[in-house]
Amino acid sequence: MKRLTLTLAALAFATAATAQDFTKGALTIVDPHAAATTPGQLSDAGFLKIVNNGDTPDYLTGVSGDFGTLMLHQTTVDANGVAKMTHIESLEIPAHGSVELKHASYHIMMMQLKHPLNKGDKAEATLTFKNAGDIKIEFAIGDGAMGGMNMGG
Repeated sequence: MKRLTLTLAALAFATAATAQDFTKGALTIVDPHAAATTPGQLSDAGFLKIVNNGDTPDYLTGVSGDFGTLMLHQTTVDANGVAKMTHIESLEIPAHGSVELKHASYHIMMMQLKHPLNKGDKAEATLTFKNAGDIKIEFAIGDGAMGGMNMGG
């Protein structure tokens, strides 16, 4: 039991050590990550949390990266259970609030990937906000267990 506890503690520490947050002004980008891709896979999805500690809302209006075409998307499910992904122009981050980009919700769609995203790599991107301006981040690339969308090729 003691060995299991130590192993779990070591894994938790290793995960925490690789997670990186990015802050500019009142905004903090928490744990940007994506799943590793498979050979020939041309799309993926990025996930993160945006925390706004400021007194006014801000708006995520764009995302870019040199490893592919990046767009802000939202997944919705209709009454029949059919999921649909749509591009959205902006996403409000409320004052003293947060928004989580996660599977089956808001996410960053990564399309036309120029190269594989390998486990352990970092993928640099820029988030553009109406008020805060550009925030440079790095997506930590992990295995499929990190919640990435395997969108196929």
